[in-house]
Amino acid sequence: IKLRVIDTPGLHPCFADQRHNKRTMSSVKRFIRKSPPDIVLYFDRLDMQSRDNGDLPLLRTITDTFGAAIWFNAIVVLTHASSAPPDGASGTPLSYEMFVA
Repeated sequence: IKLRVIDTPGLHPCFADQRHNKRTMSSVKRFIRKSPPDIVLYFDRLDMQSRDNGDLPLLRTITDTFGAAIWFNAIVVLTHASSAPPDGASGTPLSYEMFVA
């Protein structure tokens, strides 16, 4: 079995950093042109609190670069799931249900 792993550390979710992300993903796109990936792992940290749609610019850049079909073979991997949820606005810890809702 031949296995090729392409890691793209340093992709940034905020809108201002999408230019950096596009350069990184364009490099990956050239590399996978001859042999497209059989599986894509999209890693995201579950312990990072975000009440906005902060990841949407990154997800759109991925889709624009590789096409919508990239998500057909994608698996979303949530890391840091054993971390305690952060405190809520009142200063008391959030429940897991409220944190991931």
